[in-house]
Amino acid sequence: MNIEEIKEFYKEIIPIESVNPAFGGKGEEKRALYLKNYIYKNCKDFQYEEYTTKDIHGFTRPNMLFLLNANKKDTVWFVVHIDTVDVGDEKAWKYPPFQATIVNDLIYGRGTTDDIHGVCMGVLAFKYFSEHKDQLQANLGLFVVSDEENGSKYGIKEVLKHRKFSSNDYFLVPDWGVDDGSKIETAEKGIMWISIKVKGKQSHGSRPDIGINAHRMAMKLESQIDEYLHKKFNERDEIFIPPYSTFEPTKGAFYTKSINIIPEMAEISFDMRILPKYTTDEVLGEVDNIVKNFEKSNKVEITLEVIQKEGPYKPTSRESPLIKNLKSAIESVSNLKPTLYGIGGGTCAALLREQGYDAAVWATLDEGVEHTVNEYTSINKVALDIKIAETLLSQWK
Repeated sequence: MNIEEIKEFYKEIIPIESVNPAFGGKGEEKRALYLKNYIYKNCKDFQYEEYTTKDIHGFTRPNMLFLLNANKKDTVWFVVHIDTVDVGDEKAWKYPPFQATIVNDLIYGRGTTDDIHGVCMGVLAFKYFSEHKDQLQANLGLFVVSDEENGSKYGIKEVLKHRKFSSNDYFLVPDWGVDDGSKIETAEKGIMWISIKVKGKQSHGSRPDIGINAHRMAMKLESQIDEYLHKKFNERDEIFIPPYSTFEPTKGAFYTKSINIIPEMAEISFDMRILPKYTTDEVLGEVDNIVKNFEKSNKVEITLEVIQKEGPYKPTSRESPLIKNLKSAIESVSNLKPTLYGIGGGTCAALLREQGYDAAVWATLDEGVEHTVNEYTSINKVALDIKIAETLLSQWK
C-alpha cells in the first residue's frame, strides 16, 4: 500500500467540513460529492446507487452504494459514514481541526479516526480491487452513509427503507476497534437517550418556602433514577466493554440566569446503554413509574421525552462466514488471535442486525480519540487495515 496515497487522500477530504446538522454543521453533501468524483475518477467497472433525502433543516443528506460485481455468491460491504461531530472548543486544538496535519505517523483533524479511517480503508481497497477484480473471492461493496453521529435517520435507516439485501450480503463496519486490531465487535447494547423536564414554581431566592425549586427536584429525581436502574438492571456480560448496563446522567439545563431566583424549570438527560438481557422498553417502563410517583409525591409537573431508542438486537453469530473470514484475515496479516467483543451501541452494525443481517465492527484504532480535541489516526494502521481488507476479499471462503 502506498503511504503517500493515504496521506494525499486525508489532505483532500479532511478540509471538506462534514459536521452533522444536529451539531450545527451543514451536512455531508460536499464530502459525498468528493468521494463520488474520486471513485469515478480512480475506479472502473462498478455499479452505483444513490439514496438521498432532505432533513428537517433543508440540508441534503446523501447515501451512496458502490458495487464491484465479480459474479460471486457472497457480497462483502464496507459500511462507512462521512458525517462528524462538531469540533468542540476549537481553541483547545493543537492543530486546525479541518486540516490534515501530519506529524510522523499520525494525522490530526476532526474525523481522522471517526470515520475517515474507515472511509480511507474502504475506498482504497475498492480502488485496488477495481484494478484487480480477478482476485476477488466475493463481490465488494462500499456503503457510504450520512447521519451516523445522530441516530442514522437520514443515513442507513433511509437506505434500508428502500434497499433490500440478502443472506449472502455481509457488512463490515470499520467504526470501532482497539490499537492492535485484536477485537471484533459482534454485539451492541441497546441505546436509549431520554430528556426529563421538571416544572416547579419560581420565587425569590430568599423565599423558597413559597416556591418549588425545579433544580433541586430535578437533582433528586436524577439521583433516584440513577440509583434504581443500576440496582434493578445489574446483570453482567463479560463480552461487553464495560460488562454491564450503563445509565449515565449527562446534559442538564436550569432555566434561570440569576443566582437569586428559585428556578421554575429544569431539565436532565440520560444516556443509557443496555445489555441484550434486557429491553429498552423494560427500562423505559421503570423510568416512567419513577417519574409518575415522583411527580405525585412532590407536586411538580414532569415531561419525559425519548430522544433515541434502539435495540438491543441479536448478536452476529461467531459461526458467520463474516466472522470466520475476518478472523482468518487478521491472523494471516497481523499474526493475532482476535477475540469477539460487544460495545455500548450506536454503530450502523446494530441497525443492520435489526434487519437480520450479519455485521461486524472492526478496525485498528487507538482507543478514546474519537470525538476529542486533537483527534488523530495512524497512517500505518490505515495501511494495515487496507491490507487486511484486501486479504479478507481475496481469501474469502
